[in-house]
Amino acid sequence: MLGLKSPKKYIWIGLCCIFLGAALTFESLAYHVYLDTKIPLKHPLPRVGHAGGEFQGQAHTNSIEALEKNASYYEVFELDFRQTADGVLVCNHHVSHGPAIETLTFAEFENQNNNHPIFRACTVSTLRQWMDRNPSKRIITDVKGDNIATLKYIADHFPDFENRFIAQIFDPSQYAEVRALGYRDIIWSLYRYKGDANEVLQNIRAMDLYAVALWDKKKILRTRILVGRLNHLGIPTYVHTINTADQWHDFRALGATEIYTDRLVP
Repeated sequence: MLGLKSPKKYIWIGLCCIFLGAALTFESLAYHVYLDTKIPLKHPLPRVGHAGGEFQGQAHTNSIEALEKNASYYEVFELDFRQTADGVLVCNHHVSHGPAIETLTFAEFENQNNNHPIFRACTVSTLRQWMDRNPSKRIITDVKGDNIATLKYIADHFPDFENRFIAQIFDPSQYAEVRALGYRDIIWSLYRYKGDANEVLQNIRAMDLYAVALWDKKKILRTRILVGRLNHLGIPTYVHTINTADQWHDFRALGATEIYTDRLVP
């Protein structure tokens, strides 16, 4: 009797194994089809003048003079934004000597920068004037400090900010808040994000991004993996800061869409 019942048990086990194997095979095939099916890019990307572009051999000036000099080369500029001690927004990357911007009042910052020998301070007022003179240009934000508060400040102080500014976020948790502020185009910039390539790809599903910006100075392996994968998914990518033709050729071969650069004009 035992010999007659045992085959039924093994038949059921065999059938379960067949169904499980078929499911795994289907999933595997679907995964490979997903990888093998390249999605066209959502849109082309313009090259970006990093920190206003190079001016008189200097990078990171974020100055009106840099914007003026490079206006004929770039349609989009990235600028660094900080707030002074009294909460006024200014354009500044870092201070190599002297007091930090956050410790200066706006009047002190303006006085310090207006005495600079080659360029003037970029403030809300001077930047707005420059943007009025250059209505086709757009600005990518790189906020040093509270990103959401600064993007709200920009939204409150610049007319037509939705079309003139492209907001950078630095963590997926910022996406919904920035979208709610009214920004039309959002870039997820990864240079502050500590997650690996898989975490980036998982989070990206919940966002409708203008582009992803990758930094090659650190997390080089993650950058090179993501450039190819994001390109495959049709998500445009920037790599920064790229200043030689050889670097650009390398990343373009991997699938990068465009670059932030100090001096490599289109």
